[in-house]
Amino acid sequence: MRDVLFRSFITFLFMMNSYGASLTLSHERGTIFIDEIKGWELSKDIFGMPFMYFSPKEFGQRSNISFAHTGEDFKFDKKAMKKNENQYRAGKIKWAKKVGASILKVSPYKTMKNNKGHLVHNIGVEYKFKKKHYVERSYYIECKNKMLFSKSLRLKQSGRHKRSFDKIIENINCD
Repeated sequence: MRDVLFRSFITFLFMMNSYGASLTLSHERGTIFIDEIKGWELSKDIFGMPFMYFSPKEFGQRSNISFAHTGEDFKFDKKAMKKNENQYRAGKIKWAKKVGASILKVSPYKTMKNNKGHLVHNIGVEYKFKKKHYVERSYYIECKNKMLFSKSLRLKQSGRHKRSFDKIIENINCD
């Protein structure tokens, strides 16, 4: 029993050390709060996104997740999901042909409620580009009737970064 408690305590300390504080991302349209991850770097106004959070290099590349508080009123239309999925798929296929990538898988919309009580809708794609396997996910977060948009990109083999993205989305909040 003592060993189990000790291992649980060590796991808790590791999690607190890795995901201790939160970052405040303020923009004219609103404020987003995300978990801070030790060793990651936040950039502003890059690649057309107000905020991008970059991992340390792994397998020669940095994973990233972007954030935008759109300020737009938002209520996800479940009836339009299938149409939106089809448009997303068609857009990704068109993009892949243009850049020389190959689509491996398009994941359908999934909806979940995060730890802050916000509905999170996400859709994703896996593709190969220059012999590397990428995973991209787009998130539409209903936060106080406003839409937050986030997109993550990583190499398939960067499973640790997937867990970091999941943790961020599970705890994302807004003002």
